[in-house]
This record gives sequence, structure tokens and C-alpha cells, in this order.
Amino acid sequence: MFDSPFYELNYFIRVGNFCFLIKWKLAFLTLFLLLFYRNAFCWPGTVAHPCNPSTVGGRDGWITRSGDRDHPG
Repeated sequence: MFDSPFYELNYFIRVGNFCFLIKWKLAFLTLFLLLFYRNAFCWPGTVAHPCNPSTVGGRDGWITRSGDRDHPG
């Protein structure tokens, strides 16, 4: 499926006061789960970040569908 041995996927998940970074390296079939305290890792910024609910939008920091009907999702 993927030719590069260095292909990896990164996901950030916020649960309460903690952020989880899930790093999935497809080539080595390993799953790494790193735990960072929210204040140390997920700081408030100007860029929308899944661990900063004030920049994601929607209720309780959930990512909501676009109001633009030309670009749904």
C-alpha cells in the first residue's frame, strides 16, 4: 500500500486535561502512545489545534461540519 518505509501517521487526541499523541509507523507495524500534560504540550496558539478547543470551534471543542455548502465536511 505504501512504498516508503518511513511513512507514519500522527494523531492528537484530547481527553480531559491530557493530550495523547498516537504515532503509527506503518512500515514497522508499531504503535506508539505518548502522554503529555496538556499545559506542557498543547499550548494555546493562533493555529487551530485539536488539543485547544477554543481554536477548533463547535460545541465542547468538537470539529463540526462546514456551513459552506460548496465545501461540505
